[in-house]
Amino acid sequence: MNRQQAIRAISSWLTDELVVSCNGLISRELASAHDRPGNFYMLGSMGLASSIALGVSKASQKKVVAIEGDGNLLMNLNTLATIATEKPGGFTHIVLDNNVYESTGGQGTRSSIGLDGMAKAAGYMYVARASDVGGLIAALDGVKGKSPAFVLAKIDTGGSAQPRVPLPPQVIRDRFSKEAGGLHERDSSI
Repeated sequence: MNRQQAIRAISSWLTDELVVSCNGLISRELASAHDRPGNFYMLGSMGLASSIALGVSKASQKKVVAIEGDGNLLMNLNTLATIATEKPGGFTHIVLDNNVYESTGGQGTRSSIGLDGMAKAAGYMYVARASDVGGLIAALDGVKGKSPAFVLAKIDTGGSAQPRVPLPPQVIRDRFSKEAGGLHERDSSI
């Protein structure tokens, strides 16, 4: 399974959840495949997608999905313990793991340490691993009411390069805030 196939499978599974996607190729692919106001595309801040998603889940009544790569998660591993400790309701954490920092040039990561095992050890209520589209859909369907949930999707490197997210940061923020129930309006520091 490649990144595009994984993103399309995730997109088909989504309903009205708020989605925070990491910077780089994952946000580009999501914007290209399934742009919607409920998507917050990280345009910087590598490693913070799941932390931002946790904050959104604490401030919104909607379910929240964080989508990031193995490299992003490795840059902020403490987020696993924080999310598991906070136990946000309706929180799904999806990691697309190809063992490289693909957005920055393909440098190798150390995700072979077992990110799903780390999520389980941290205390996530549901942990699943998938290596093909059918397995990914089954893993996502298994989330049902278990939160926080962690799904590791093993993906291949490479794929077509999508254009940059065509929206300015303020537009991404404002439409996401409105979809989330006015987060920006309630907290002017965002």
